[in-house]
Amino acid sequence: MKSLKFLLQNLFLFLTFFLISFFLYPKTIFADDNIVINEFLPTPSDGNDWIELYNKSDNLISLSGWSLEDTTSKMKDVNCDIPSKGQVFVDVSNRLNKDGDTITLKDNSGTVVDTKQYTDPGVNVSWVRVPDGGDWTTSNSPTKPTTECLPSSPTPSSTATPTPEPTSDNSNSPFFTISSNTTSVTSNNDFSVTVEFLIPSSPNKDFYVEGAFFKSGTTNYCGFTKVSNNWISYSDDFNHQLLAQTNDEGRWGAYNINVKFDPNDNGCKDSGDYRFKVRRFNSTGSDYIWSNDIPIAITVVSSATSTPTPTPTTALAANITPTPISKSTSSSSPNPFAFINSTSSANILGTSSASQKSSDQVTDKTLVSDSKQSSGNKWIYFGVGFLVLSIGGGFILKLKRQKNEIPHKLNF
Repeated sequence: MKSLKFLLQNLFLFLTFFLISFFLYPKTIFADDNIVINEFLPTPSDGNDWIELYNKSDNLISLSGWSLEDTTSKMKDVNCDIPSKGQVFVDVSNRLNKDGDTITLKDNSGTVVDTKQYTDPGVNVSWVRVPDGGDWTTSNSPTKPTTECLPSSPTPSSTATPTPEPTSDNSNSPFFTISSNTTSVTSNNDFSVTVEFLIPSSPNKDFYVEGAFFKSGTTNYCGFTKVSNNWISYSDDFNHQLLAQTNDEGRWGAYNINVKFDPNDNGCKDSGDYRFKVRRFNSTGSDYIWSNDIPIAITVVSSATSTPTPTPTTALAANITPTPISKSTSSSSPNPFAFINSTSSANILGTSSASQKSSDQVTDKTLVSDSKQSSGNKWIYFGVGFLVLSIGGGFILKLKRQKNEIPHKLNF
């Protein structure tokens, strides 16, 4: 009888401790809950998919080394600063699944900061928190922030820039030029572009280059660059693009790189006259510069194999040798295609206009907010715990009553 009483008392204490721990510590540990996924547009009629991040706090918060993921892989590295009560958007190309998925925001330690599971809202309909940082609903009037979350860099120019030419192979003046004999191509074919640059102050340094198609007067870029027999999307991380290692003079090239149009990108899906240029990142991704641009006519063809499948964001081993263009130079160039994996540590101080999301944008009133679901689950657990505690307490009272009745019977 004493052992049974001891067992029940310990069970009662264990259940009490378990319930207290459950309510004090959530099952998923979130990092900084001041940064939230605030709005996203999975199916735009034009342009790329985007995700808005919002800083609820009164302080600037750095997102260096953060990332956005879906249920299968990383969508985009996030490297910028968000000011107090500010918003930035992250361009994720066409990575958001149109029929529903889960978006997860993680900090630089891999800890989940915020997550949102969604279904298909329809074309040009966004999922949005109303008000900023509030409950989720849908909106027929998406409000994309004006500030993009990007590493600190100069604003790319949409107009053609003159092609600088070195005076000789021994020139010490920096330059970055591209050229191609191709003036028109179909979307299911790739073509080669000759790239060369000289940075005398950066001998034996690592850079990354990627090709980009765009229409004059726009800044919507798309396309693929071939790296070790894999096609890498323009929207992929900088350190998965083509590695360019300068020689002792700070020169890279001239080399032919293979590029391809991306007709599946919402901003580049039509035939027409486009421009093409190459972007060069430094080794950390904190700065980049554009080459001159050249004209290219694109004819989009309907084919199941017209667009290569982007390679997942994992490091690629180099196994190709570039085709050098004959140059009268005495210096040798290291293998520029030795692809390595590195991480970006760039930050940018973003400013944002506070976009107003009014209640008349709400179209789906049947949505139950995540916070209300979480609250409902807590009450269920609380009810189960209260029931268990009541049963345990009843056993203890019954044992005490039986103990008091035994001496009574003996005296009788």
